[in-house]
Amino acid sequence: MTDRITELKTMPYDQYLLTPEWQERREQALFRAQHRCQVCNNTEQLNVHHRTYERRGAEEDGDVTVLCHSCHSLYHRAQKMPDEQPINAPIGMAELAKRYIEQAHTSDDSDTHPHVVKTGYSDLDRMLGGGFWKSDLIILGGRPSLGKTSLAINIACGAAIAHKKVLFFSLEMGQDQIFQRLLAIIARIGLQQIREQWVYDNEWERLIQGIDRLEQLPVWLASDGIHTISTIRQQIKEAITTLGTLDFVVIDYLGLINAEPEYRRENMVQQISMITRGLKQVAREFNVPILVLAQFSRAIESRHDKRPQLSDLRDGGSQEQDAGVVLLLHRDDAYNPDTERKGLMDIIIAKQRNGPTGEATVHFHAPTTKVSDLEVSPETDDPDDEAETSADKTKGEE
Repeated sequence: MTDRITELKTMPYDQYLLTPEWQERREQALFRAQHRCQVCNNTEQLNVHHRTYERRGAEEDGDVTVLCHSCHSLYHRAQKMPDEQPINAPIGMAELAKRYIEQAHTSDDSDTHPHVVKTGYSDLDRMLGGGFWKSDLIILGGRPSLGKTSLAINIACGAAIAHKKVLFFSLEMGQDQIFQRLLAIIARIGLQQIREQWVYDNEWERLIQGIDRLEQLPVWLASDGIHTISTIRQQIKEAITTLGTLDFVVIDYLGLINAEPEYRRENMVQQISMITRGLKQVAREFNVPILVLAQFSRAIESRHDKRPQLSDLRDGGSQEQDAGVVLLLHRDDAYNPDTERKGLMDIIIAKQRNGPTGEATVHFHAPTTKVSDLEVSPETDDPDDEAETSADKTKGEE
């Protein structure tokens, strides 16, 4: 087998394209792409394109891609552009075309797209174009005890399960508390039980399995302490240096980020404006989506209609201006105990710079703080698992 691969690598390329090995790889690539161009979905004049010649004869799925004639020509023209340009130099259309084609080669599926962090909620991901996109600043707003932190932790947990590297800044809770919440979600055991360290006999196995799973998750909790944009930026930079890459950052929450010393004499609205602008710059600098939690003002409590609006975000409109996406949380059962919508959480897309506004509804299981898609049981990730958990016997928190 090794001799055959060596022979394939050394033969002229036009001769290699006639070999049975390449014909088989070509058919596999076309089947995987459903006989469509992986950039524009065109079904005519398709070429199976080699991204690298180094593994000729032993190609992997990522080494070949299906392009139509137009995209194939565009790619080859873009390949003639230099790989490196001076820092801060203007970028031409050919270089941007090259980037786009390279990104399309990397993945044609939003489930594994390297530029998207899925939220894990099908309706929300669909409206967001697949999930949270790199370099986006996302604001998640809500009143206290509505489930902001729970939703953020669930999204971070889902991203980590999907092999995304996550850095979580908890400015309100200690690292142990965040770990306990993650454990409650993974093990499907009530948060109060996790905190008080008591479980029923039939839950020990789930607890141990939950701890084992958490140990494998690529989630890092930033150090406790006072944070400014400068310290947040430094910790993100250090994480990337240590881990190689970073896919997702969560900050809980905006109101606890301190302004830089030179801005601390400004009023709160101006300080928040400087902070959101700084977070936007950090997201773009490191090409990573940053999810930031924010509080609503008390004005919503005085309204008859409790559904949130963009104007409910506390301390000015800079959050709306700087964020690429603004999500607002609403739970009817937090205001109306007799509602028929108990256990439901509405995630309102109040702003999306590159997509539509809308609303997605999910389950919120208060005892475990688990947030689930509507078609999935809130007590378990497995719809077929009907085993009763004692989490319902304990009272959960946000």
